[in-house]
Amino acid sequence: MTRYIIILASVLLACRPAEPKVEGEKPLVVCTTDILSDAVSKLLPGCDVKALMGPGIDPHLFKPGKRSLDLLQSADVIVGNGLYLEGRMLAMLDKLSRNKPVYLLEAYIPEGRLLHPAGDPNVADPHVWMDASLYMVALEGLHKDLALELASCSEALAAREYLQELDSLDKWIQRELEDLPSERRVLFSTHHAFAYFGAAYGFRLLAVQGISTAAEYGLKDIEMGIQGAIEMGAVSIFEESGTSKRPVQAVIAGCKSRGYTLKEGGMLYVDALGGPNSQAATYIEMMRYNVQTIKNALQ
Repeated sequence: MTRYIIILASVLLACRPAEPKVEGEKPLVVCTTDILSDAVSKLLPGCDVKALMGPGIDPHLFKPGKRSLDLLQSADVIVGNGLYLEGRMLAMLDKLSRNKPVYLLEAYIPEGRLLHPAGDPNVADPHVWMDASLYMVALEGLHKDLALELASCSEALAAREYLQELDSLDKWIQRELEDLPSERRVLFSTHHAFAYFGAAYGFRLLAVQGISTAAEYGLKDIEMGIQGAIEMGAVSIFEESGTSKRPVQAVIAGCKSRGYTLKEGGMLYVDALGGPNSQAATYIEMMRYNVQTIKNALQ
C-alpha cells in the first residue's frame, strides 16, 4: 500500500505544472529534514528555505501528504540527505529529479568515510551529521553546487562563516569530552544513529534497533541490549526524540532483574531538531545539547 501511495504521488507531481514565480520572489529550496534546512538557510541566506519534516518528525517513517507534495512541486531546488534516510520517499525524489534539481548530501561524503555498521557494504549509515567535521566537509561540497545553481541568493561570506562555526563546534566537542574516562565511553541509544559520533569522538556503541527506526525490534534485541550493557559496562541508556521510550524501559528493567544498574541518561535529538523553544532548535544547538547530555550522564 505504501509503495502504491508513493508511486501515485510521484505521478501526480510529474503531471502537475509548477506555479509561476512572482517577480522578485526568492528562489524556494525545499529540504527533506529540518537539520538540512537549518544548514542550507545559513549557506543560502538569500533563498527561501523550508523543511518537509519539522521538529520531532522521524524521516525513516515519514510519508508525504498533500502539504508536502505541494511544497515539493513549488520548489526550485530540493535538497535531501539520501543513504535511505528518507526511505519512504526516495523513489519520489528520483522522479522529481527528472524535472528539477535534486541534490543529496550523500554525494558529498568523501570516499572511504561512509560507515557500514551492519557490515553490509551496500548499506551505509545515513546519520553523517553526527560527526560535525564530516558534516562540515559534506556541506561545503553541497554549497559549491547550490551556489552555482542559485547564484542570486548565495553569499560566500555567510557560507564561509557558517562552515567555520561547524569547525569550531567540532573542536568544542573534542574539548568537552576529553576528560571523560575511556571505560565510561559506552553510548547506548534507542537506534544505531551514533556510529559517526562514536568514530569521531571515541565511543563504543550499543543500540536496540538498527540504523533505521523502521526496523522492528523484539525480545531478542532487548536481550542483546541487556547482555551488551552488562558486558560493556554501560552506565546509562539514552532515549531519542520522536521515538518510543519502551525499549529503554525494557532494557533497564532487564538489567535490574539481573542485579545490574543501568540509568536513564536523558533524551537525545537524532533525526530531527527540537522546537523553537527547545535547547536544540538549530543543528549547532542540538549537537551541543547532545554532547552535554551524554557527558553529564556518563561522567
